[in-house]
Order: sequence, then C-alpha cells, then structure tokens
Amino acid sequence: MSFEQSIRLFQIVNKHFKNEEDSRVLVSEIESFVEQRIENKSVILSTKEDVTLLKDEIVKLEKQGREDISRLEIKLESGFKDHLKWTIILMLGFVPILVAVIKFL
Repeated sequence: MSFEQSIRLFQIVNKHFKNEEDSRVLVSEIESFVEQRIENKSVILSTKEDVTLLKDEIVKLEKQGREDISRLEIKLESGFKDHLKWTIILMLGFVPILVAVIKFL
C-alpha cells in the first residue's frame, strides 16, 4: 500500500473508532494483509521472461521427443527386419523337414 492510501485508510477508520491507537492497529493489520495477498499473487503471476523461458523449454522438449521417436522408429524397423529374416530362414529350414515327413508317410 502507498503512504497516501495508508493515511486515507487511517482517517476513515479513525472516524468510526474515535481512538487513534485502535485505528493504527487496524490500519497496520490491513496493510500487512494486503501486502501478504500481493506477495502470494506475485508467486502465481508470471513475467514475459518466464513465459519465454517456458516456451524455450517446451521447444527443447518437443525436439528431444521427436529425436526419441525417430530413434524408436529405427529400432522398431530394425527389429521387424530381423524378425522377418529369422521367420524366412526357419520356414526354409522346415520345408525340407516337412517334405521328408510327407515322403515317409
């Protein structure tokens, strides 16, 4: 609170209390309450710098996420090719065994 606001508040309160000491106590309590409210709100509010830093962090995380997805796609593609290769090899290995079993029956 500004000095003028404090004086004005003191004058208003003093009209009703008719006791300067009680008026001062009330005004000081109101000032501390207002200052604490403002202090609590200042923690919640963000500055342009905070927003810029947050945007930069989001862009960095987005880039990192895209890189991670790209690496994962490469690993999945490699795993799929490896799996397909082994499936074909096993099928080629089982065909002669299957032919041999059919001939002996």
